[in-house]
Amino acid sequence: MVFKFGGITMSSIGKGISYRVFLQKYRRYCGKDAFNFNLLAVISLTDSLKSSFGPFGRDKLVLGENEFALAKDGFTILNTISPFSPVITLLKDSVKNLKETVGDGTLTAILLVGELLKKAVSLIVRGIPSSKIIKGYSLACKEALNMFETLSHKFKIEDSSQTQKIIYTVLHGSGLTDVEIAESKLCNLIQEAVYTVLEKSEDGVDFDLDQVKVMGLKEGFAEQSMLVKGVVFKSLSELHPTMPRRIVNPKILLVNSPIGVEKPYTATKIELTTPESLGRVRDYKVKSVLRFIDRVKQLGVNVIFCSRKIDDISMSYFAKNDILAVPNLSNTDIRRLSNATYARPVFNLENLQKSDLGQAEIVEERRFGRVKRIFVECKNPKAVTIFLLGATKRATVATRKALKAISTVIRKPRVLVGCGAIEMEVAQRLKSYALKLEGKEQLAALAFADALESLPLILASNSGINPLDALVKLRELHKHGKSTAGFDVEKGKMVEKIEKWIEPLEVKSQVLKSAVETTSVILSLDDILVNMEILKQ
Repeated sequence: MVFKFGGITMSSIGKGISYRVFLQKYRRYCGKDAFNFNLLAVISLTDSLKSSFGPFGRDKLVLGENEFALAKDGFTILNTISPFSPVITLLKDSVKNLKETVGDGTLTAILLVGELLKKAVSLIVRGIPSSKIIKGYSLACKEALNMFETLSHKFKIEDSSQTQKIIYTVLHGSGLTDVEIAESKLCNLIQEAVYTVLEKSEDGVDFDLDQVKVMGLKEGFAEQSMLVKGVVFKSLSELHPTMPRRIVNPKILLVNSPIGVEKPYTATKIELTTPESLGRVRDYKVKSVLRFIDRVKQLGVNVIFCSRKIDDISMSYFAKNDILAVPNLSNTDIRRLSNATYARPVFNLENLQKSDLGQAEIVEERRFGRVKRIFVECKNPKAVTIFLLGATKRATVATRKALKAISTVIRKPRVLVGCGAIEMEVAQRLKSYALKLEGKEQLAALAFADALESLPLILASNSGINPLDALVKLRELHKHGKSTAGFDVEKGKMVEKIEKWIEPLEVKSQVLKSAVETTSVILSLDDILVNMEILKQ
């Protein structure tokens, strides 16, 4: 029996009813066709990104539908390209979640997914079902996470040398050269910013990442970069021309409501029958502004930062009274200003108190080339700004990634050695673990170890080292108990002990879990509907 309803045909087969969707604009891939379609999409992407891995990886110029990006990190590349397959969208979502969670390791996760799928193909050809491969990968991943924990060592935020190593590893891994890092003093700026915002208590250490703002400008020179102990921001509205541009030791008021006579929220019609009526309306506006200014002057306020609009009449009277007023700031900047100046944002302008005010050492508008920025510098602030001059977009992004890495390692204070050392050591241990497994899962666990082992080889290849030579030497070193042996990208050779390069345990763990989960989902797919228009493109 066949039932037809719109574009859907439902036919009964045996005792069950199968639902098949036949739409002219879609093509359906089932079983092996679905797997091959997914495999081709992911591996073609991961193979093209291999050359971007590591400090010496090359950039990719990615052209999207309405934008282009010059980048080497997985998140930016996937975020720019137009998904040419549903599984690429799946990979994109996985990488996005990884970026939001730990801030780094996106390209590593993408490459690991590609390597795991390649190993899965060889197992499927040998007749091993995907369900066994997924289970074997899951067991190997669980064991690898335990090994990560065992091989990690404790991180102490008080140890500035450890903090410097993590920052340097992230900056170098993002493609910044030693010259770029040294000229802008990035490591020192980031470390000083972290220690300024850091709060210690009986419960531990708290680091609020939102209180460190990173602002980069193309103008100026890298060596002029600085850490501003306070907040730097761009005013979204042009300041009144007669307002003061520099105020020393100001008293600051933060306002989270509009200043001036508000427009009614509902449609309102006001009929003015005489010229005097128009004058009375204006007088009412002026009187309300003057009442507010009188109260502000009594409290000694000479700087006002507002997250909403300030009307023209208010701006004019503020200027006449030598009060600097900046409207339309973001809520994030208001929070940072509150932490820097210790002012309390107010909503009700009728009940201002002296305790609502904050203080700063200086508030000043400064010009850099053709751009202007407002600086609020404070004493003992809990919000700071890393102000980069002569900065590329890569330097700005790398700085944010380094801050996120510090935030991650503070949350879970364990670190691992980098430069492929930990991947090679865990891969060797997993091979011994796999031999203890029974059934076909053993082969999947061995394949997982081989996939993990491929990461340091890609790193070596991008650094100009023959990957086969690197594989043989690394295996030999780890076989003889050199668990921290890896490829020192700075020296350009294999070393028995990696010391300068360390990474947060949480980043490594999340990368591994994300890659295995994504691979498992791809292996379990057996039915895909693809828009024909995408295939034509």
